[in-house]
Amino acid sequence: MCLFWVHLIHKIKIMRQFNKKIGESDLNINAPNEPYYKNGALLKQGIDLFIQEIVYLLDTDKGDIFASDFGSEAKEYIWKQSSSEQTLKQLLEKEINIFCDMSKLYKFEIDVKFLQGQSRDIAVIDFKVENKNVSSEVNSVRTFQYTFS
Repeated sequence: MCLFWVHLIHKIKIMRQFNKKIGESDLNINAPNEPYYKNGALLKQGIDLFIQEIVYLLDTDKGDIFASDFGSEAKEYIWKQSSSEQTLKQLLEKEINIFCDMSKLYKFEIDVKFLQGQSRDIAVIDFKVENKNVSSEVNSVRTFQYTFS
C-alpha cells in the first residue's frame, strides 16, 4: 500500500480518537497543497476541519484505501452512470454523514450542477456549512466549491 495512504489512514484514526475526546482535531498532512494547510499550524476553527473532512472524502474514491469502506462513489455516479443532480446530492449527503465525524456538529447544504464537458460531464458542487451552535465560533458560516472534471 502506498505510504501516503498509510499516513492518511493513521491520521484519520487519530482524528476519530480526538473527536471522541475533545470534539475536534486536524487531518493536517503537512503539505502545502492540502486543503486548509496553514504553514504547518493546526486549524483553529472546527468548521475548517469539517470542510477538510469533506474534501478528503471527495478526493478519495471508494476502494482506494485497502480494507476500508472510506471513500466516495461520486465519480462513478457522474461518469459511469446516467445520474441526476438530485441522486448525486443524496449520495454525497449520505457519505458525508457516514464518513465525516464532524457532520454531527455542523449543518451543511449541497447544491449540485452538471455541466457538459468535451470528453465527459463535469459536476460542480457548492457547499454551505454552518455551525449548529452559532455563538461558539466567530465565523459560523462557510461556503466552498468542489469540482469533479
